[in-house]
Amino acid sequence: MNLKKTYIICSTMRSGSTLLCDLLSHTKLVGQPQEFFLAEWEKKSKLDSSNYPEYIQKTLESFASSNGVSGVKLMWCNCQEVLQRLHETSETTSKSDLELLKEVFPNLKFIFISRRNKVRQAISLARSIKTKRWNKYQDSQNPGKISFNRYDNISNSPKNPYPYISPGTVEVYLSQIEKDEKAWFQFFENNNIEPQIIIYEELAQNKQKNIVDVLSFLEIPVSEDINFNSSFKKQADFYTDLLLVQYHSYTLLKKWVSPRIFKMLSVLKDRFKNRGTPANSKS
Repeated sequence: MNLKKTYIICSTMRSGSTLLCDLLSHTKLVGQPQEFFLAEWEKKSKLDSSNYPEYIQKTLESFASSNGVSGVKLMWCNCQEVLQRLHETSETTSKSDLELLKEVFPNLKFIFISRRNKVRQAISLARSIKTKRWNKYQDSQNPGKISFNRYDNISNSPKNPYPYISPGTVEVYLSQIEKDEKAWFQFFENNNIEPQIIIYEELAQNKQKNIVDVLSFLEIPVSEDINFNSSFKKQADFYTDLLLVQYHSYTLLKKWVSPRIFKMLSVLKDRFKNRGTPANSKS
């Protein structure tokens, strides 16, 4: 297939990019965007990746829609890996990042998805890492049954969906999310890119308007029978709210209590948490 248009969905972890990709796939107008350039995907792919630019093009062609449009989702760390490999295979060192991308992504455009509530995003990331549950969706044949995305590699006995997550852990992930988002905007600025910006909270509230906006940005005519449905189900629940309250309480305490006292309280908390567990257990 001759690719006519391509796009990159630039995102950070748990920003709502999976929902966006799913909604775009359901339109059947812009390919099936996913994280094609993850190492895990490359291992499972039947395509030869020794010629990396050719591998990218063939992957895009494999998941393009009939109108020749295809897209991919990239986290910042994955984007860095893709760019590094393109630079390594380039015959010249003078080409910019954008020039290299445009060589393998015809008529390339950028879409950036962000989430206003970064604390909730960090909590979502922490829970996903702890539970290994990244997505869940409504089974089309049994709407009342919640299933997990087949790409998530979920075991038959899922882990506790309500694991202990410390405010400090949320703080670490929050910092990484903010750092990655800043890196994306620096990349856009360095390459004079004006991406289409999608806000997750607005997308969740009005899917149709936001998807039409993306299609308009990509200059794709919108048909009357377009599907604006999604397979995925919202994952946030009461435990998310509980962790949110815990985090904000933690930040207030950290702000108003002296560092020395705060450190003592943290030590005491860890001691109580590990109470009853032998320091040097033997098998």
